Amino acid sequence: MLLNVSALHYVKCDSTFRLRRTYLDTSHTFVVTNSAELSRRPSVLIIEDDALVAEMIAEMVSELGYGLAGRAHDTQSAHQALRSDRYDVVLLDMLFQGQDELADLLQRNKTPHAFVTDYSEIKPPYDKVPLLIKPFSAEQLRLLLHHLVGPPAHARV
Repeated sequence: MLLNVSALHYVKCDSTFRLRRTYLDTSHTFVVTNSAELSRRPSVLIIEDDALVAEMIAEMVSELGYGLAGRAHDTQSAHQALRSDRYDVVLLDMLFQGQDELADLLQRNKTPHAFVTDYSEIKPPYDKVPLLIKPFSAEQLRLLLHHLVGPPAHARV
């Protein structure tokens, strides 16, 4: 449930509402949680051009107890989000425009990341990157995030 209040949004998470600052990039939104929340638990950056899929993943991430570092729906907002350094792990849509460039950047920076995809096979040089194959369950996402950054109670150092 999303209640729009000017440039701020209240997002319902586990029966509580948390304030999230929103930056508008033309018709796309890049959402960043407050820094206090990010310091308590591993945070996930979602790079996905399908807003409904991104919202579904974001809800699962929150329900699993991980922080939501942001969502990027286009190449410009993805680069902006990656420069923010407010994330511990990135979930990147395999068919995202500019995906190769973003994946190369994540690999060069040794950033934990996984591809979200409809495909079960990835060709080199990305064949070692973990896959989250659509459709997936919250349990599959939990296992992936636990593998990449640890449990949600793990404090970010």
